[in-house]
Amino acid sequence: MAIFLLPWWMVVISAVVILFFTDRYYEFIFAGFFMDALYGNNIVLLNNFNFVYFGTSIILYIVLNKLKTLLRSNV
Repeated sequence: MAIFLLPWWMVVISAVVILFFTDRYYEFIFAGFFMDALYGNNIVLLNNFNFVYFGTSIILYIVLNKLKTLLRSNV
């Protein structure tokens, strides 16, 4: 629901915060896909790549899960 009502940056910030407090938050990846499906534009610098939010959400999901496991293992 936040994808429809909030700006993109608030959706990303809230998803990153929720990702740290949950074990598996696959909705983060789906949110990136739906944001691209609804609001995505072709990026000329990336050879007309259309799925910028989706690609960014996958990369953030992997990086933040690795960071989360490192932080939890050192506690």
